[in-house]
Amino acid sequence: MPQGAFRGEGQLGAGTEIERSGKRIIPVLQYPDGTYLADSTPILVELEGRFPERRLTPADPALAFLDRFLEDMADEALPVALFTLRWDAEEDQRFCARRQIIGWSGPIPSAELETAVENFRTRQVTNLGFLAPDRVSRDFWIGFYTGLLARLDPLLGERAFLLGGRPGFADFALYGQFSQMSIDPTPSRIMRSEALRVYQWTQHLHDCSGQEPGPLLAREALASPPFRALIDFLGRRALPLLEAVHAATAKGELMMQGEIDGAPIVTYARPYTAKVWGWLARDWHALAPADRAWLEDLLGPCGAAGRLTGARKAAARVEPFGTS
Repeated sequence: MPQGAFRGEGQLGAGTEIERSGKRIIPVLQYPDGTYLADSTPILVELEGRFPERRLTPADPALAFLDRFLEDMADEALPVALFTLRWDAEEDQRFCARRQIIGWSGPIPSAELETAVENFRTRQVTNLGFLAPDRVSRDFWIGFYTGLLARLDPLLGERAFLLGGRPGFADFALYGQFSQMSIDPTPSRIMRSEALRVYQWTQHLHDCSGQEPGPLLAREALASPPFRALIDFLGRRALPLLEAVHAATAKGELMMQGEIDGAPIVTYARPYTAKVWGWLARDWHALAPADRAWLEDLLGPCGAAGRLTGARKAAARVEPFGTS
């Protein structure tokens, strides 16, 4: 985002090349031929083909699916938890609004800063009423964050990254949200007090240039009790959310309302999240039977395997990957 492109009102990147690119999702990358590609996951997938020396995608198709599964859960659920924590309590509102406007604007007179901060804060709190309109829904997202930390912290006691000795798509998806949650007042306090491994892992992921890639774990070693606990949590709390959002958008509904793992929730039925559900289901049905059978041992107990198997129509009808 070009510095100075946002002063608390309007759209991010208004009047800049980001707006002229015609993309509605950031980040936006321009290639030498002048074309644009938006959204972190499609960009990473495209770069995989250009720079095969340090690929993120595991060679094992089953591990590659797990990496994408974990990434999608992080990409589609964790940002809403971040947004909820950032704009719920007044302490977080004031800190985050001021920090973000200063970061986007660069040098800015104090009077102008205060006006921009208040405009932005008001806008974001209003948007929170759309993403998490009631206390019960906000508590769902806060519980998702604390529950994720509780499963991830023990896992990082036995391995450097989610699948072994080098990061994948999922590691960077988690990092993107944790990089901010480790700074914002309330989520940072929670992370530092309840999941210090996650906190330090986030700092390490900020610059992995000195990290020599190690081997990924074999299937048998990968599926340790902490890893199974993480999969089980996401399979019960995050994957059903994607499915429910897809169902809501298919009916033309603006909001998704229901229960996820017994917890009531109301949230915006984001069309892109519905597409992610279709892409994940498509990848599941494209697996070889032997690979899918092994994954069913991991994804079956939490119901994820059954949900994905039953999503054949969503897999067949989804738009091409990366359509934003």
